[in-house]
Amino acid sequence: MRSALLSIGLLAALGAAAADPEIKDPKAYAAVTGWLALWDADRFEEAAEARSELMRGTAPKEKVVAAARNHRQQVGRLEQRKLVQFKPLGGDPRTWQADYDSVYSKQGAQCERVSVHHEDDGAWRVLTWMLQPKNAEKSCAFSQ
Repeated sequence: MRSALLSIGLLAALGAAAADPEIKDPKAYAAVTGWLALWDADRFEEAAEARSELMRGTAPKEKVVAAARNHRQQVGRLEQRKLVQFKPLGGDPRTWQADYDSVYSKQGAQCERVSVHHEDDGAWRVLTWMLQPKNAEKSCAFSQ
């Protein structure tokens, strides 16, 4: 009996540790996953169009698309992506960040971040996307 309770407790603890982060703003998270689907499918023109108004003024669409194609050649295809955390950026409920533990075919383990911003027109759009090599000793949960 004691062994059965210990096993149940261990399974519960393992399940809790592996649980996905809570999604407190489903619309913001849908914008993240929708944009990542465009990126993963090499639909870079559409991904560039989905940028926040704040980012559209920083570089022309053509330059963003060319950079995305070049980046894809360097990192390769996505092999795995697991959400690590999803939270408001700097506590601002209009800007959310999703941090992922990802694996790309040419670069291996990476920490990936996508942030989205709630625009004045009511739409959620991508503000930033970032990829950096994963440090084995650290989590991919970026600090603010």
